[in-house]
Amino acid sequence: RGFAPGTWDGLRLRGHTLGVVGFGNIGRAVAQRAEAFGLRVVHHTRRSTGLPGWRPLDDLLGASDFVSLHVPLNDDSRTLLDATRLARMRPGAFLLNLARGAVVDESALIAALQRGHLGGAALDVFADEPHVPPELLAMENVILTPHLGGGSREGRRQAQELCVENVLCVLRGEQPRPECVVVAPG
Repeated sequence: RGFAPGTWDGLRLRGHTLGVVGFGNIGRAVAQRAEAFGLRVVHHTRRSTGLPGWRPLDDLLGASDFVSLHVPLNDDSRTLLDATRLARMRPGAFLLNLARGAVVDESALIAALQRGHLGGAALDVFADEPHVPPELLAMENVILTPHLGGGSREGRRQAQELCVENVLCVLRGEQPRPECVVVAPG
């Protein structure tokens, strides 16, 4: 068949805005990489970070071409992006949920995608895992992947070494490294 211009066209990242919701270690790493591709980055946390680019959530949603979620699941973040907030997103924007499935109201997301309000979504978490709503499976503007960002030999080895290091810290009566302490939700 040969080359067909337009068939594989995507969006140029340079000049677009990425809104990062949750600006901890992962959110900051995503922002750093996005800036390298020429994206403007704004971010949101419950309280202002005092850093340039911090926005209240509703402002971030309206200003972003891409919204990337990096928050823990808790009472404050459960269905953080509900129908009202999804409607505040810029028409044609893309949602990336890389946090926890229940941070997004999946029914509202499906409706926003079906109406054409959102340009697409990339999800590696789901509200009722391992169940994925069939509507999402059928959409061509949705990318679904398993939640395995650390799924590399090196990443797993590093996680194992961190576990051993923290066990040794505790056995010596020391505190484990704070960035390695995981608190289970609810």
